[in-house]
Amino acid sequence: MKQEIENLRILVEPGIRFLYSAIAFHEALADEACVEKLNKNSDYWRLYESSTLSCVFMAIRKIYENKAHTFNFQNFLDKCIVNLEEFSINGVKDRKIKSGIFCEDSVKEYSSKCYEPNTDDFKEMGKFVRDRSKKMKGAYSTVASKVYAHAIHFSHKEALSANQCLNLYEIETALLSVWHCYEQVWQLYENGRQPSYGEPNYQYKQEVIEGVYRQINA
Repeated sequence: MKQEIENLRILVEPGIRFLYSAIAFHEALADEACVEKLNKNSDYWRLYESSTLSCVFMAIRKIYENKAHTFNFQNFLDKCIVNLEEFSINGVKDRKIKSGIFCEDSVKEYSSKCYEPNTDDFKEMGKFVRDRSKKMKGAYSTVASKVYAHAIHFSHKEALSANQCLNLYEIETALLSVWHCYEQVWQLYENGRQPSYGEPNYQYKQEVIEGVYRQINA
């Protein structure tokens, strides 16, 4: 499961980073001083906006498409359940010993504090994401497919019905829930830590946003 866990990170983290890049850009448009600087290289920033949103929506499509033979979040959880033994306390002990972090004697005390999951833990992760991603399979997946994947339409407005709209902060809520579950699975696999469910966050958010503003002010 080690590679599958890494694959989930590769799938979701770029989407989050591009999302925060897009959010920073849109928030900069409300600042008159930033707008003046953006207008000095407007073609670049239009391309920048289009590129970041393209990466965000392609991440949405991959994470939520739920096709049988693709790597997506639900299939990842299914693999975790099928390979539940890899998350056992014995599995954690073996990995700690092989990595050289613990010897056989010292790992016993460590493993006595480890948590051994069952299928309900991974089902709870699925529910956690579903509750925070309810709109991703509607308008957002439509735009991801028809605008960014297949170019059936060339704008969000063309792809949406009259009563539909998009919100970057709804995407943030959804992607952060997937990221949170990635972190829980990683900790469970590597350290035998029991999953917990607080307010999801991405620890490098401010770093991404500050990077965009540095580019604007360059």
